[in-house]
Amino acid sequence: MRFSYFLTQHIPRPFFLLVSLLISQGVWANQWLPAPDLQAPEPQREFRAAWIASVYNIDWPSKAGLSTEQQQQELRKLFDLASEMKLNAVILQVRPAADALYQSRFEPWSYYLTGKMGREPDPFYDPLSFAIKEAHLRGLELHAWINPFRALTNIELFVSEDHISKTNPDWIRPVKKMQWLNPADSEARRHSLRVVADLVIRYPIDGIHIDDYFYPYPENTKNGQVFNDDLHWKKYQESGGTLDRNAWRRGEINHFVQSFSKTAKHHRPTIKVGISPFGIWRPRHPETVIAYLDAFEHLAADSKHWFQSGWVDYLSPQLYWPTTSDEQNFYELLDWWKEQNTAGRHLWPGIASARVGSKRPASEMQKQVEAVRNNEDTSPGHIHWSISALAENKRGVTDLLKKTVYQNSALIPESPWIPSPPSPRPMIRIENNRLSLASASSGFPSWWLIQTQKEKESSAWNHRLVPGNATALRLPPDTSSVSVRALNAAGKLGPHSSLIRQ
Repeated sequence: MRFSYFLTQHIPRPFFLLVSLLISQGVWANQWLPAPDLQAPEPQREFRAAWIASVYNIDWPSKAGLSTEQQQQELRKLFDLASEMKLNAVILQVRPAADALYQSRFEPWSYYLTGKMGREPDPFYDPLSFAIKEAHLRGLELHAWINPFRALTNIELFVSEDHISKTNPDWIRPVKKMQWLNPADSEARRHSLRVVADLVIRYPIDGIHIDDYFYPYPENTKNGQVFNDDLHWKKYQESGGTLDRNAWRRGEINHFVQSFSKTAKHHRPTIKVGISPFGIWRPRHPETVIAYLDAFEHLAADSKHWFQSGWVDYLSPQLYWPTTSDEQNFYELLDWWKEQNTAGRHLWPGIASARVGSKRPASEMQKQVEAVRNNEDTSPGHIHWSISALAENKRGVTDLLKKTVYQNSALIPESPWIPSPPSPRPMIRIENNRLSLASASSGFPSWWLIQTQKEKESSAWNHRLVPGNATALRLPPDTSSVSVRALNAAGKLGPHSSLIRQ
């Protein structure tokens, strides 16, 4: 019926009779013809991601010193899981402690990768380049996650001579068995920003992400030890500064966060900038929230200010409490953060799938995904802490999410404030179930959105993303309709090109 409609609407009647005769004789049987009136449905939009932590080998690699082949197999398996669950992004930790899980120009190879700081993988490979390629092949965005100020997780580990604690010890402060870059030291901050610039310039990452560690958490200090930034505090006072010490610290962190965003955007305006702060800005915000920690005071983290200043493309407060809690209630915190989004950025909270257990059923994660989806109807999203909980299928959480909230694939929501070239019209051709792709303009889009129907499922559409530099892919043999659109880095879809099988 669709093909007949196409012919009668777009082909003159004499030629229509000839075409009908050729088809009836089998001359054009099983051929693909343009279908400009064919409109595939708009895909669902939702950011669905999982953190992949390398620090302490929480998620990947599963232990330090695995072979290159083992590391790659493990990462492929995690990416396969993300794809099977219909997630669309992974947030990979590549700098846990002034070290690198990539070939850095400024910092040594991480202990958590090779088992010895400064030792490169053998046989050599660049894990971040590998991860980007493998993620993109599965239609997953890859966001590189760094910790800006943690310098060493354990002073008892071997420390290479090129580590920051050896090359610039004046920047370092002890924190129990850890070491910390002093956030008040402008040179230390500048070093972390060099790391950001290097990542954004040299790697085609889709996002750059920092977590909740600014000044150290109180439990990380020793016997009430006060973080030693006395020298810089004294200089501030001598220069005429009038803020109290915590407010001054917040000013230093605010300056870093703004510079972090500006640095990333300067080198790649289309990159997504994200931060995942402690989930409560301050106790009593909202009024019912009671927290042991005041991140505003203790960590110098004014995350509400960053959000409202538009310094991030997405904020992912770590809302790791259940919907049933009386004091830290997920629903109330989600509503409060939504009210703070005056800059119109993305609110994609972190949810604690790792805390599923005897006191927190898997259905709690389903409720939280649905709550975010209903709360943010234009650009919903969430991030799982962490991917290991999904890989282990803790208490059946992975199976449940697949059956309920992840039945359909989703595209990452559009970010209209991110400058990005228009998405071009695709030029497509199919021969022997091989789809050829090209852009009608110069250059490549960020992604191709391929939407297909099967012969026996004319009402159902499936979609997949492939990297924008892909030129061909194989279609399932029972495909009957194909619609292709280009997707730019801001998430905007371009015009479609469609074919139907006859």
